[in-house]
Amino acid sequence: MTSDEKIFENAKKLHLNGQIKNAQEIYLKLINKNENNFLLNYLLGTSFLQTKEHINALNYLNKSIELKPNFAEAYNNKGITLAEIGEYSEALENYDKAIKHNKNFTDAYLNRGISLSKLGKYNDAIKNFEAIIKIYPANKFAYNNLGNVFKNNKDHQRAILNYNKALEIDPNYLDALVNKANSASTIKLHEQELECLKKIFELNPNYEDIIFKLTFKKMQLCDWKNFDKYRKLIYEKIIKHRVIFDPLFLNYLFDDEKLNKINAENKIKNEFKLIKKNTKTKSENNKKIKIAYFSADYHNHPVLHAMKDIFKFHDSKNFEIYGFSHGPIKKNNIWREEIKPYFKEFYSIEDISDEEVVNISNKLNLDIAVNLTGFAKYNRTNLFCNRVAPVQINYLGYPGTMASEAIDYIIADHIIIPEENKKNYTEKVVCLNTCFMPISNPLGKNNSQSIISKDNQNLPEKKIIFCAISNPVKINPEILDLWAEILNEVEDSVIWINAKSEIYKKNFKSEMKKRKISSDRIIFSRRVENINNHINRLKFADIFLDTYPYNSHATMYDNIKAELPTIVFKGNSYASRVGASIYSSIDMNELVVENKLDYKNLAIELAKNRNKLLQIKNKLVENTKKFNLFDNKKITKELERVYKELV
Repeated sequence: MTSDEKIFENAKKLHLNGQIKNAQEIYLKLINKNENNFLLNYLLGTSFLQTKEHINALNYLNKSIELKPNFAEAYNNKGITLAEIGEYSEALENYDKAIKHNKNFTDAYLNRGISLSKLGKYNDAIKNFEAIIKIYPANKFAYNNLGNVFKNNKDHQRAILNYNKALEIDPNYLDALVNKANSASTIKLHEQELECLKKIFELNPNYEDIIFKLTFKKMQLCDWKNFDKYRKLIYEKIIKHRVIFDPLFLNYLFDDEKLNKINAENKIKNEFKLIKKNTKTKSENNKKIKIAYFSADYHNHPVLHAMKDIFKFHDSKNFEIYGFSHGPIKKNNIWREEIKPYFKEFYSIEDISDEEVVNISNKLNLDIAVNLTGFAKYNRTNLFCNRVAPVQINYLGYPGTMASEAIDYIIADHIIIPEENKKNYTEKVVCLNTCFMPISNPLGKNNSQSIISKDNQNLPEKKIIFCAISNPVKINPEILDLWAEILNEVEDSVIWINAKSEIYKKNFKSEMKKRKISSDRIIFSRRVENINNHINRLKFADIFLDTYPYNSHATMYDNIKAELPTIVFKGNSYASRVGASIYSSIDMNELVVENKLDYKNLAIELAKNRNKLLQIKNKLVENTKKFNLFDNKKITKELERVYKELV
């Protein structure tokens, strides 16, 4: 063996061991001596494919094919290179040539199938994956990609069948586990999804945001095994490693605005680019202040229910408002249709690029853009990074800082964001003199209203009913400990809660059993579509037990309408101070506590002292009227005062 041959063999070993750049350097030196070596050109082209240097990859792979026209592997890798730059049709031609020269070339069939899937040619893609299985029945990649075809066609049951076949071949096949988890989530196969997430975490605890997905799913299912371990891990990943998690979900886990800020800063830094800083002031050409409200929730959603009257009551002489909807389009959206007339113009921007939206906003010559979504689902944060208005505001939809130079202000009140918490916001905090949160009457017609009784809600006649009909994901082991302690002290009582799945019910009963609460004291709420029916049934409850660290928001207003006292646990963060904000505005601070012991004692006292409970209920009714809690004209004027000051 010559010295060059030894060097070549060493380079191949380096390449095989993943030291691609080192191998590449040696290949380049060797090719200067022997440019007509087909294998050397192939390996060099492949190395450039692996380092995403596509032009170099194509040059050397083409040279390899020129030197050896029947070289199937070179055609296959050329096809992969072309597919990576979006040239799927040309990629298919090269996969065809690879298969022509090697009828049993399973990798080429696989890659051809993937490219056909990208082009939407699903039936042809399926044929390629099935061809692989005929050649090599134990090919996990073929089954996984068959699953992906069915998933793309929204046939998640067949997708899962194929992911399962891939996992029978290799139980540790990460891609199949991830894909199965996603399909299972879509069709609400909760247990299958959870098992996949657990397995992914076991195989690779650092895989993308697996710890977040696993913890969230476990909270959705009231499965709290290792909950503290996972919560601690999330905290450490944010603090030490600057790993990004869903900012909204963090509020369910931690009462920590400093942590929220760090996470939001990481998210903005890594996922969004500030394009344009604030360089404009209010246009002197505008006779009215032009305000655009951007939201993903122009449908049956608490944000729209809160804002409906604000849109309606805006002073049209001095303000001109525009609606921008960027959430998914929903069928029979009567709620959106109802609010459209309140706007000068209403834009559906779900499928419109950021650039186009910025052009629309520039033509409108907006003064203010209000972000009603923040980091919540279907957000369009990039729009604000592109600056759609000189003044950009974070309001209502997300309980925390956006941590972006693109957002100038956040609208709150003195309870939601007290002076000592302002350091955790990059926005300038602007406080209303009212409660920060409006609430409108439900949208749409209530033709389906029916008779509600304790009997048809499965509620007892003569027992204390503690109501906790909240989003199940807001419940955690600590708050459940408190509820169980309360129930154990108030023997003649039940708890009435929300549950979205049978597995949640099962797990909740199990957790309560550990805390010495029998299942006959647990009543799961039945679904009620009509909002008036829901409020009427809340009247059967005696005391509402709020969640912590994420308080009730719109639910607080439902409770007040139902004359149902809510025991509020006031914390340190925005999300944990909503109840306190609402009650402070109507002087009901006796229902606000700041520690676990006071929470428990107040619930027990009110349950055992019917007279005091009645006094509290009467005061709640009187003060709601006295302080005009539902006077949205007042809140609208407050908002308009703020808008005038900001421009």
